[in-house]
Amino acid sequence: MAGNALNKFVAILIIVIVLLIFIYFVAKPIVIIKYGETVVVENRVVGSIRKIDKPGLHLLVPFMEVTYKYNIRIQTYTMAGLYDEGDTKGDDALEVLTSDGQPAWLDISVMFKYNPATLIELHKNYTEKDYVDKILRPILRSTIRNIISKYSSVEVYSSNPEDIAKTLGKSLEEIDPNKIGRIAIQTEMFEQLKKEFELKFIIIDDFKIRNVKFSEEYQKAIEEKQIAQQQVEKAERDKQKLIIDSEAYKESVLIKAQADSEAVSLVGEMLKKYPNYVAYIYVQKLAENIKAIITNESTIMNFGSFLTE
Repeated sequence: MAGNALNKFVAILIIVIVLLIFIYFVAKPIVIIKYGETVVVENRVVGSIRKIDKPGLHLLVPFMEVTYKYNIRIQTYTMAGLYDEGDTKGDDALEVLTSDGQPAWLDISVMFKYNPATLIELHKNYTEKDYVDKILRPILRSTIRNIISKYSSVEVYSSNPEDIAKTLGKSLEEIDPNKIGRIAIQTEMFEQLKKEFELKFIIIDDFKIRNVKFSEEYQKAIEEKQIAQQQVEKAERDKQKLIIDSEAYKESVLIKAQADSEAVSLVGEMLKKYPNYVAYIYVQKLAENIKAIITNESTIMNFGSFLTE
């Protein structure tokens, strides 16, 4: 009798466990939300939809409600030329065309996150799985290509105002450093992408142009032009240095000539005032072994060679 009761209890326990497992995996009466996640809950019976963004365990209506989890942390999406560097394997660099007709390939990265406030609207229109291919990539491609088409290849390649001004045939005063070059292009892209993605329930946190690559021929031409420009600038610096050195030498000669003239004038004044000044200087310059000097006060005669021991 006791054995039958035990067997009956074990059977009931197994049934309960199986039923609980069935309910958990099929009916899904609970959902666990982690930090950085938000869950959209659909009610299949009444057609309602709600959002749960508080971390922890939450109860659902079994068999009626289904959940869809969204990662609301900042994510990075990269398009790059290297095989394993971007989110899509292989050469995924973004091909663009500059205003002067030069093709270029851009490696870009965009940091974004789903907007929690509009997550239900995003869920109604898209699924997270196809969002990248249907929304993210098309917007990146069209926006970046449209912006690049307004800039010359030199502006895309460089951020040096002097290089860009020379290429455009303008002076530095005619251009705004904040509106030219790769930094300005990147800023414009960020602002435009921010507006575009906001309409698609996405918040853009940052955008970077990581690398710009032109064709090998054009890249070589740019490098050769830069080298030539550097040589011209060096020659100009050498010329300016030579001019400065020449002016400095000329100035030093004039200063010395003026000093010599003033010295001669001063000696003349001294001789007028002190007629015996020359004789005094002469005596001061005589060697120590001079024994005698004969003079008539107007002429000095040196007999040192006759009187030396």
